[in-house]
Amino acid sequence: MTPGMVMPGLLGGPGGLRLLGPGYAGRLATLRAGGALAADASGAFRSVAANQPRFQGPAGRLLVEAAGGNAIRNPRMEGAAVGSQLGAGASLPSFWATVISLGLRIGVMDVGSEDGLPCMDLRLYGTPTATGAVRLSMEAANVAAAQGQGWTLSCFLRLLAGNLGTSVARTQIVERSGGGGFLTSTTGPAMAPGPGALAGQRSVHQHSVALAATTQVTPEFTLSVEAGVALDVTLRLGAPQLEAGGRATTPVLPPAGQPGVAARAADQPSWTPQGGLGGAGTVLLRALLPATNALADQGLLQLDDGTDGNRLALLNPAGGTALRALAQAGGATLASLALGEMTPGVPFRLGLAWSATGLAACLNGGVVAGATAALPGGLGRLLAGHAAAALDRAANGEIEAIEHRPVRLPDAALQALTAAA
Repeated sequence: MTPGMVMPGLLGGPGGLRLLGPGYAGRLATLRAGGALAADASGAFRSVAANQPRFQGPAGRLLVEAAGGNAIRNPRMEGAAVGSQLGAGASLPSFWATVISLGLRIGVMDVGSEDGLPCMDLRLYGTPTATGAVRLSMEAANVAAAQGQGWTLSCFLRLLAGNLGTSVARTQIVERSGGGGFLTSTTGPAMAPGPGALAGQRSVHQHSVALAATTQVTPEFTLSVEAGVALDVTLRLGAPQLEAGGRATTPVLPPAGQPGVAARAADQPSWTPQGGLGGAGTVLLRALLPATNALADQGLLQLDDGTDGNRLALLNPAGGTALRALAQAGGATLASLALGEMTPGVPFRLGLAWSATGLAACLNGGVVAGATAALPGGLGRLLAGHAAAALDRAANGEIEAIEHRPVRLPDAALQALTAAA
């Protein structure tokens, strides 16, 4: 047999071409215009060069993300001065600011890195003079925004010393007018920082701009305090990120010593077989989506002719956990199959089979969904982790394995293979 062509199926059963999986990294072409970060098997972040695949975590899955950026200019927290108290030797990083301290003293104890993430150690101590929230702005210039836009603020937080007591750490996004005036705000979930590794303690806050008058947003770190209740806690704050959209992606950092808005290009893993994909075939896929996206579909796979007009796709529609299979020809939808629900953070298996007469798909060995239709011809490209030619409907998740078979498998085989342990 031809090496790599016929072998035990990666997802179970004989036959198939492994496009992705252990030992088959080179079969998908990988493009990305610039470097990016990925977590290694220990959870620490490492740099991956341009046009190189990002294999992430203990399972070594392929990370696929849409283009993104970080509107916080100084997530490396450069320019801070170490000292026991702001204004008395200590200072916050460049482009950061204290919004309100409520009489609490704030010290900058160290600036460095942990798990490949830039971080700053903050000591908050003393007796607050009022009940409320201590607030630190992580981007003093504000960020241009408009009603209806989605923003996601994230940061890593670790407890180094002391305890929070009744205080609660959160992130906050403030909506502001053109003159910078406060309009409204939302706070993220309560953080529960512990002594564990920094990279394993990330908080994510999603915000949709509510007001027509809003032209700017401000990302903040907050700590609730009570008047007269003494506090002494040291926290390690790492890699804050404010990004457009309804999901948190891997940290995006400007070059060291060059604070500024930073961007990351989209991952573009693809396969273009000689002679195209033919009029019939089966693709088996194993993947994991760490979270849903409130604002955009999460693509898992697309077979197309280089456009979205003629395509077959597997995706998670925006805002939920349902998975679907989609077929379009000439821009018109021929079939949209409901496959069932996935659980964020839990791997799942999908199978997609097609022929001249229709489409079938199956999730985790469940009921096979099918539709009779004259499917589009000329399919010649497989996009991994995407469901749009523009690459703006990315998985923002991990693809573990892909296997292609040049025949349309029967429904029973599709069900059995996606149920394989």
